[in-house]
Amino acid sequence: KNDLTQGEYVIGKDIPVGVYDFFVVYGNGGKFDIARYDENDKIIDGTWSFYWVGLQETYEKKELIHIDCKEGYTVKISGNVVLKIVKSQSVRIEL
Repeated sequence: KNDLTQGEYVIGKDIPVGVYDFFVVYGNGGKFDIARYDENDKIIDGTWSFYWVGLQETYEKKELIHIDCKEGYTVKISGNVVLKIVKSQSVRIEL
């Protein structure tokens, strides 16, 4: 139900606005990026985050924590990976 495969997901349409954690549940050699794009698929305002994701290579991230998914941004997942998406939990620090 909360698994994302290769594709594009628009924040505010496909995924509600919020802060999320993404966990690789299958595959390797994938790419995750989140940005705000114009109608020509060019990044607006230079706002862009990119990560290699997967379960096998040492350079691949297995989890992406506290990713701020803002209205109008697009999450793009490519490669042979499946990511689970869950709402981030608030961090509480008690001093």
